[in-house]
Amino acid sequence: MSPLPVVSPVQRRSDEIAASYAYEPGALVWVWAPRDAQWCPGRIENRSAVAVLATYRRPGGATGVDSVLPRDVMARTDPDPIFDRVDGALPLRSVASTVPA
Repeated sequence: MSPLPVVSPVQRRSDEIAASYAYEPGALVWVWAPRDAQWCPGRIENRSAVAVLATYRRPGGATGVDSVLPRDVMARTDPDPIFDRVDGALPLRSVASTVPA
């Protein structure tokens, strides 16, 4: 798995931050978890012109779903062995399936 980013969101340079619409739903990302003050593996559920909706694994195994600004998310290249199941099983229910049409 790729190493955790070492900078906090406020330390990121503006040229390192992708716009929220650059992320496709399902994309692997790192998400800044402010309660834990660290980067966590996650995936994009949806996006807007301003923010992304991401599901992520917090320390200890709990999951979070948050709308986050572009500075608080960055691309992740390698799957997480816990969060991104390789056996095809989804560790979490899709957020999209819980939203009424």
